[in-house]
Amino acid sequence: MAGAVQRLALQGFNQWLVEMRACARDVGLLAIQAALVERCREEDLGSERKAMLAALAAPGGRSVRGIAADLAMSPFRQDLLKEASPDADKQQAQQQDNSGSSGNASSSSASFSNMAGGGNGSFSSADASSLRELLKRPSRKWSPAAEPLTEAALQPAQLPDLEDLHPGEPQRAIHALVQQQKLRRGSHAAAAGRPSPQQQQQLAQELSSRHIRSLLDVDMSGCHAAVHVAKSLGCLDAFRQHYLGQRRLQVSADLQPPQDFVECHRAYLAQVAGFFVVESYVQRVSDGLVGPAEGAALWAGAQRPLKAALEAAFERLGTASLMLLVKDFVLLVCVALERAGYQVAPIIELLQATQVRYHELLSAQLQGQLAAVVEADVLGELQIRNEAQHLATVAEFGLPWQLEGSGTGRRAQLSPSGVPPLPYVAPFTCCVPEVLCLVRRYVIDSLAYLRGLHSPQELLPAVLHQRDRMLGKVRSA
Repeated sequence: MAGAVQRLALQGFNQWLVEMRACARDVGLLAIQAALVERCREEDLGSERKAMLAALAAPGGRSVRGIAADLAMSPFRQDLLKEASPDADKQQAQQQDNSGSSGNASSSSASFSNMAGGGNGSFSSADASSLRELLKRPSRKWSPAAEPLTEAALQPAQLPDLEDLHPGEPQRAIHALVQQQKLRRGSHAAAAGRPSPQQQQQLAQELSSRHIRSLLDVDMSGCHAAVHVAKSLGCLDAFRQHYLGQRRLQVSADLQPPQDFVECHRAYLAQVAGFFVVESYVQRVSDGLVGPAEGAALWAGAQRPLKAALEAAFERLGTASLMLLVKDFVLLVCVALERAGYQVAPIIELLQATQVRYHELLSAQLQGQLAAVVEADVLGELQIRNEAQHLATVAEFGLPWQLEGSGTGRRAQLSPSGVPPLPYVAPFTCCVPEVLCLVRRYVIDSLAYLRGLHSPQELLPAVLHQRDRMLGKVRSA
């Protein structure tokens, strides 16, 4: 009998392992999305702090109460309020209707929104939307929760003797007993009434749209049953070795890199991240099956093939934009794994090593663009005809509108906004603003790649170092 129970529990446990691998991708995407939301929130908070300091330092004497009112009505704070209370938007609408101040609220919200800026970071909104679309794709359909049993079903029933069902065959007897209980529950559900076709269609739609929203949606019943049986039979150590062996086989299969890494890197990395997020969850709820040491050993064994796959992928990426895209996603995966309790320093070091190749590709791209701009310049006069053109070509880059020592007396004719008398001829050709725009774009792209790989204190020196290296290459070219 003990052997039959053990085999039955092991069968359910193996099925649970298959289900865990199937749902790992959804779990990984959920963890990555949480890391993305956290990073965007930190950037929004940083933009908010800068806007508040600018408002406090601005001349005009705005009160702290007024700045706080704009802060409370900003879109960022309203989104936080909705996350904290799903009915907050309804309550706010009712309050605005009662007070009649919806117009003032919208204007103050718009003013602070313009002042605060975006703060979405280098990971674009399109990438975030595609992440959410990936998250909506379920890896498997979950069975609906069982209907509450009727009073008759809750009453204890007389169970047949296992020896009478299949004498000498305890495993067949257990299966027969389980089937009898299923039929018994099914008969009570049928007596309660069959759902209408409309209800069946609605239920099917709900099941098709259901996906993992949190780790609480992960079904752990197969694991709990197997652990309980192993403890009862005194074979928990052997069962633990079986579990670890199966999980090593699963992670080895998940770590096989895809052929087209650019197209499949999100699904690949989400599967790996989901595996270890689920593993961390199993450590917390499996009642002694595995501990942090076993999870750390699994992660240590997976680091080498994962680093090899990432190194090969970064070497094959031919443009700086693709490297930035993959780097941003890998960094989000590292944040998700770190929140699950894993050490991700080796992966961060790998990303730091890729910054050399990234800036080489970025510099080569910039050199080609600069050569095209200089070649297209005809060395003609640049006429500044209106204020908008002056702001876009001269004031935007801090360029002088006249050479030092020329145009004596004209500086006194500047307008209150600092615009010289129009029209005038700029002391440089049209390629100068274009060159400065390309250099600025290089610095912005460099900052986007280095963000997250260096501490805030090291970020600015690293960007300036890459800029100086680029200028040295351009001069020598």
